[in-house]
Amino acid sequence: MLICKKCGSDNPLGRIFCGSCGSKLDMSDMTSDTLADRQRESFLLTHYKKMLLVLLLLVLATGGLALWPSTAVLGEEGTSLGSSKVKQHMGLLLNLAPGQVVTLTVNEKDINGYLKHTKLRKSRYESCSTRLVSRGMSARLVRPLAEVPLGKFKLKLKISFDLRCVPAGGQVVVTGASVGHLPLWGPTKTLALTEYRKLFASGKEQGLLKVLTDIRIEDGQAELSAGD
Repeated sequence: MLICKKCGSDNPLGRIFCGSCGSKLDMSDMTSDTLADRQRESFLLTHYKKMLLVLLLLVLATGGLALWPSTAVLGEEGTSLGSSKVKQHMGLLLNLAPGQVVTLTVNEKDINGYLKHTKLRKSRYESCSTRLVSRGMSARLVRPLAEVPLGKFKLKLKISFDLRCVPAGGQVVVTGASVGHLPLWGPTKTLALTEYRKLFASGKEQGLLKVLTDIRIEDGQAELSAGD
């Protein structure tokens, strides 16, 4: 506050003339609190840009670590032979005769072979893999984003989408999802689900889910049942 020498009234900062008597205020007549406020304001005005920059860097670093991709392949690495086995099983389940009931077992390695040698061909994704555990499964999809030149080297930017699922009758229910190391909740799970839908948009997988009557998952294998 500024103190008027003539009448002793307190005046807020910014005034030139006293609000009580109209006399011109002397800027030297400031209280100790006013001087401290001025010093704090001066410090903030001088350093606010640096403080904002540090805060921005912290936010970017935290976000970058959260979105850092998980690129390790899940489960056993598959082969082209396993891919052929899975396609044969799918053909059998999709072409059941009326009244026929079939139960087949597929293992983790063959499923990963199908994902690698059939679904990833001509796709923009780098890898897709799954791990089967007792009564559940995990899936990981990795997509390249861009290459950033760093001198003689190139930094390959990627993004990963993870799903955790459990069987429910003839369906698969998503219980968890994440992008990189960032967990997704509620409606945000669609960020990961959308990528999987794109990969399986063209194929027989959607039709297979419609004919399955039961799915049972144990360590390393899945039992699929279809038919009336």
